[in-house]
Parts: sequence; C-alpha cells; structure tokens
Amino acid sequence: MEGIKTYKYWNDNEINLIKNFYMHYEKKGLLSILQGRSWSSIIHKANKLGLTRERFRSWSKGKQLSETHKRNISKALKGKYKINIPNNILKHLYIDKKLSATKIAKLYETSAGIVLDRINEYGIKRRTRSEALKGRIISDKTKLKISKANKGRRLSPSTEFKKGHPAYAYPTKECIEKAQKANRKFFTSKNELERLYHHEKLSSSEIAKIMYVTKPTVLDWLSKYDIKTRTNSESTEISWKNKEYVLNQSIARAIQPNKPERQLIELLKREGLPFSYVGDWKVTIEGLCPDFIHKNKKQVIEIFGRAYHDPERSFLKNIPLKSQEATRKAVFSEAGYDTLILWDDKLDDEIEVVEKIRRFMNG
Repeated sequence: MEGIKTYKYWNDNEINLIKNFYMHYEKKGLLSILQGRSWSSIIHKANKLGLTRERFRSWSKGKQLSETHKRNISKALKGKYKINIPNNILKHLYIDKKLSATKIAKLYETSAGIVLDRINEYGIKRRTRSEALKGRIISDKTKLKISKANKGRRLSPSTEFKKGHPAYAYPTKECIEKAQKANRKFFTSKNELERLYHHEKLSSSEIAKIMYVTKPTVLDWLSKYDIKTRTNSESTEISWKNKEYVLNQSIARAIQPNKPERQLIELLKREGLPFSYVGDWKVTIEGLCPDFIHKNKKQVIEIFGRAYHDPERSFLKNIPLKSQEATRKAVFSEAGYDTLILWDDKLDDEIEVVEKIRRFMNG
C-alpha cells in the first residue's frame, strides 16, 4: 500500500558484506556495496551484530578542531569505539619488526597512546628508552630535547653514572674519576650528607648546587638515610643568616622606615651623628636586623615601640623571643656589638635623645 513503509530484511550476503567491510570502508564505499541501504540502517545493523567503528575518524579527517572540542569528543566516545589491533599482529609489528608505537598508530590511523594502551592490555613487554633509541640516527635538536627532559632525573645503577649524575647507589671509582674530570662532585656516605646539612647548616638547595643535582633529589637522599630534616622555623632562621637570601628579601619586601625611625634619621643627620639606617635588612647580625648601626664602631641603636616591645603595654599576649630586649642585646653582644635601646614615646625630647646617643658612643 502507498504511504506505508515496509521493512527490508537483511539477507546472508548483505550480513557477510557488512561483517567484512564495515570496520574498514568509508561511508560512500559501504553505500555503493550495499545498494538500497541507508547509512543509518547500516549503522543500526552493525550495532546489532556487535561491530564497532571509529565514526569520528572519517568525519574529522582534514578538519581543524580546537583542543577543547577534541577532549569533549574523546570523553563522549570513551569506551564506545575501540580500535581493534589483534594481539599477534601487534606483537609482530612491535617486537619482530621493532616498529615504534607512533609508526604502528599511523598504520591503523590512530594515536600512539591507543597503541601503547593495547600493548599494556596484551602484556607485551615495552622497550626501554635506550632500547628504543638504539641504532637510530638522532638529530642534534632531538638530542637537546632528550637532554632537557632528563635533566635532574636520578639514573639507575646500571647506567654507572655515565653522565656524572649522582643516584642512590654508590658510584664506581671509574665514574668518580670521570665526574672529577667534569668538575662534578659525589657524596659517598651518610656522614658526608649529615656534615653538610646539620654541621655546616647548608640548605637542600645549596647542597643540590654542590652535588649538581636537584633539590628534590637531596630531599630523597635525606629521607633514604633517615636524616632528620629541619622544621620550617629552623630553616627560616638559618636562611636569614644567609647574606644573599637577606638581600633578596630586602629587595622583594621594599621595607621603608616607620615614623619613629624617620624621626631619628632626621635627628641624626641634623646633629651629625655617625649612624646609618639599616632597618631595611641591609645588615643582619646573627639573623637579626638592627635599626641603626655605627659607621665605624660595633654599636647598634634599636627603636622599640611600646605597643609591640613593652610587656606591660603590648597588645601581644606573648612577645616573640627574638623581639625581646634581653634577647636582642644578648645576640648582638655575642657578635661583639653594644646596643642602645630608645623607646618611641621618648623621641620627642630630642635633647635627651642626643645626650643618650653621645654617652653611648663615648662609653
């Protein structure tokens, strides 16, 4: 009857054709073989037969897609359309013919990642980097890329420190000699690492520079040999004794003198007193930064604020130990410096302040 659609059954010949060619033929090719069938009916029948096809591959060929678009399509197709590479063929190509995953991927019009996934699924032993590169002619550009990628990585003992990089195993005598020629250094014992870290108080970054390795490598060594690492406060205290670190911090913080410090700076200039302002971390003494220092003598002047330094009037419940008068005087005294403390609420009496400073200089 006119206007009524009739269902056309699939014969055995058509079913055999779709089984043989569905995975490999493009849309036009399949339509020419299976005349009288629509593309949607072919897909429907293929799904019923359990066949899979990378439909996106033929559609996207030659099209410029954004990375976001590719990722969205990849997520949508995940688990639905699986590239079928038989185990025996993959073994033949990868092991016997020694083709790379990239070359195999080109044969199947897929990505190298998919090929590597199949290799892992089938339990095929993968080649190491050195095995993969063996016998290949590598350009200088590629060598430079490999060198940058491997920079700072630890090498296995089997490499025998060919490039002079320390690893967990002890280096051989031959490798130590090679390293010495290349001006590289190795630590050869736990005692050496403890000496640098605990006795010389070097940071992991400083040890890394000496050993020609990265900071994470040094931290791995400390963990491996059960060497107790410093706390953050201990590390910070040591860092502030490093002149280079202090200089970088002073530049980064761009510290400016506060109101009492500016008041004293003006008074010192007016009276011609030989003290320089160093409260911006230009000078440190045992990790502490004084406010003013004598240009010729070992004398420092500290300005204390009642709100921060006076235990009776401070808003702080507990004044930090390094900010207490007794602590700062003791630290400066140990370094050979005499200390004069001036309170911020007494700076207005300039005559008395000048007299105190002169007595301090002469005494």
